[in-house]
Order: sequence, then structure tokens, then C-alpha cells
Amino acid sequence: RVNAVAPGTIRSSGLDTYAPEYQARFEEFGALNNYLGRLGTCEEVASAVIFLCSPGSSYITGATLRVDAAESLFSPIIPPTASL
Repeated sequence: RVNAVAPGTIRSSGLDTYAPEYQARFEEFGALNNYLGRLGTCEEVASAVIFLCSPGSSYITGATLRVDAAESLFSPIIPPTASL
């Protein structure tokens, strides 16, 4: 089986390598460009990977599991709304 996980904007240790003002911009981007209004976590991405490695996903193949709070559906031009 071959599957993939496609994370959205994730709060990870890599964010610490940026200056504080850029970290704030990433936080703002996460709030504006996905339906949950926040960045994802490493644990949320890991949960998706664990699921795809588990027997519960034994009939799933050729799939890309997006862990992005619908970020892939939106852009700064078309922001998410509460009416979804």
C-alpha cells in the first residue's frame, strides 16, 4: 500500500528557528487561512500517520490524507467563513 499525509501549516520546533515577528505572522496565517483558525500540531499529524499504519486503514491505498483544517480549500483571496 502507498498512502501519503499532507500537513497544512503546523506549529513545530522548526517554527522556533524564525524570528519572533515571523512566528507571529505564521500564527496569524494559521488563524486566517483554515477553518479552525489555528496552526496544527505535530501530534495531529502523527495521529494521521499512525492511523495509516494501523490495521484500521488496511483497505485504504493510493490516498492522501490532508491534515490541514481545510487550509487546502482556502486562500487569502477566499478566506474561510463560519457558514461552512
